[in-house]
Amino acid sequence: MRMKGAMNAIGYDGSRLNVVLMQLVKLVRNGELVKMSKRTGKAIQLRDLLEEVPVDSARFLFNTREANTQMDFDLDLAVTQDNQNPVYYVQYAHARICSIFKALAGDGITPRECTADELALLTAPEERELISHLALYTNEIVSALQRLPRKGC
Repeated sequence: MRMKGAMNAIGYDGSRLNVVLMQLVKLVRNGELVKMSKRTGKAIQLRDLLEEVPVDSARFLFNTREANTQMDFDLDLAVTQDNQNPVYYVQYAHARICSIFKALAGDGITPRECTADELALLTAPEERELISHLALYTNEIVSALQRLPRKGC
């Protein structure tokens, strides 16, 4: 409430502020929990974590869990540059897709949207399964947005 009031006081719409509180995050290094204590004030701040872990890794790994669930954040995994690290895997896939589009552009080919008639030709069970699987990502995005509390946006 105070932050919303402060925003209103300086001319911003405080009702647009949405604070998401995270559950306790346990850090794991070399398979062992990193010792921290709320009582003694021994904790690692996000800015310190980001000195050790790439921002993309932190964002991706934190967003794989809902804010209201506890999480074990594997520091070793977050900096690994192989397929064990889901962030690296997604970034690698993105780079490959971009290189395919670049190669197509170099050959003078511009991708276009598929027509309904072309999509209707995809009838094999494995094609249908792949289409259904890819379509779930749209539902995941919509579902995530619907679960996010909205106030006055």
